[in-house]
Amino acid sequence: MDKQSEQYIIVQAGGKGTRLKKLTKNKPKALVSISNLPMIFYLFNQYKDANFIIIGDYKCDVLEKYLSAFSTVKFKVINATGKTGTCAGIGDALKLIPENTQFTITWSDLIFNSTPDFSKENAGGGVLGWYFPKFQMSLAI
Repeated sequence: MDKQSEQYIIVQAGGKGTRLKKLTKNKPKALVSISNLPMIFYLFNQYKDANFIIIGDYKCDVLEKYLSAFSTVKFKVINATGKTGTCAGIGDALKLIPENTQFTITWSDLIFNSTPDFSKENAGGGVLGWYFPKFQMSLAI
């Protein structure tokens, strides 16, 4: 796969999961299991060939160690601990994506029943997503 066709996915995975208190006492929300699989692994399984840029905050060290031990996808973790705002770390993540390359931003706790197509050709079709031509970026919510 050439660099121009590589897929980049920025994953916001910094959530503490305050409403999940007992489940997130020793791990970030992204690692809470649903049907015996950590939430973030649903994204990994749907986009096996993508380059994941994961923005962590709460228990970021635990997230990085866990992914290093058990993940089989290409990923880089950005530690946004101490930065403010829900989009902390995105500036650092954008520096890792080649210029003029399309990318997707999503959250680690979104689980899709099927693999959404976030390409500019399908923007807004069947998923809650938008394509921003100026930035070559898709946003899924």
